[in-house]
Amino acid sequence: DQIQKVGNPKWIESGTTPVAEKFTGWVFASDGIEITFGQYQVAAYAEGMPRILVLNHAMRDLLAEGGQR
Repeated sequence: DQIQKVGNPKWIESGTTPVAEKFTGWVFASDGIEITFGQYQVAAYAEGMPRILVLNHAMRDLLAEGGQR
């Protein structure tokens, strides 16, 4: 949702494929993980570097207690 407001559907699909190189700009936030995408990765240059916040509760099923899976 957050990226779709500024991004091009083709760029979003290409720029968010599940490979590590596409997700190098991230930091932990108090309520989740903030991901920053590079220019042209998911939107036009004029949009800057779009950011999204993936909330902790959205990742609950992916995370194991103690940080190990």
